[in-house]
Amino acid sequence: MEEQAAAERVSMYVTRGCLVVPIQVELSDELALRVQQDVLHRVCRGGVSGVVIDVSGVMVIDSVLARIIFDTAKMATLLGTRAVVSGLGPGVAASLTDLDFDPEDVPTAISLEEGLRMLEGAVSEEEEEGCQ
Repeated sequence: MEEQAAAERVSMYVTRGCLVVPIQVELSDELALRVQQDVLHRVCRGGVSGVVIDVSGVMVIDSVLARIIFDTAKMATLLGTRAVVSGLGPGVAASLTDLDFDPEDVPTAISLEEGLRMLEGAVSEEEEEGCQ
């Protein structure tokens, strides 16, 4: 019941053609997987050219949560959209380094705004090439 209430606070919205997923609560592994499913379903419905998973509200991250977040970004990419993880604060970055976590090929941005800028550039290039 408590997780269901928290899930309602993980709202997603579209701005500038990008799905923004602002994570403002500490997520259990189960809730993170539910958010992952919601993001992927939204991408599959179409109408978005990018995904920004903003973790600026997360103060502590473990290896499981980090893997779910970064895997979600990679999955969105496999579904044909660009994805960025934004808002990694100093504590989260330090935790990921301590865990020897490698985000692999997932781009990161210091802020939500920077993440959107990164995706706008990629979307503009795709539109010019006629790949939209």
